Amino acid sequence: EELLAHGCRGVFTTHLHEIFTLPLNFTGVSFMRMDIQQAKDKTWHPTWRLVPGRSIDSLAFLAAQRYGLPDRTVARAASLIQ
Repeated sequence: EELLAHGCRGVFTTHLHEIFTLPLNFTGVSFMRMDIQQAKDKTWHPTWRLVPGRSIDSLAFLAAQRYGLPDRTVARAASLIQ
């Protein structure tokens, strides 16, 4: 709300999904998210396009696995989140 009051034109988050459940006044705000597409092999890939909507799902664990973090580390992180 403070950012809007000061004329802020954009707020970008990566994994702050909780912001959508806060009792904030978002009058005049448009929500955009990064578009992703699922390939035939079931992997997700960013399109690098902003599209209307809210990002409420995280692909952090899938990205961590894709880029080589040990399964044990990813599993531990996932257990802490849930």
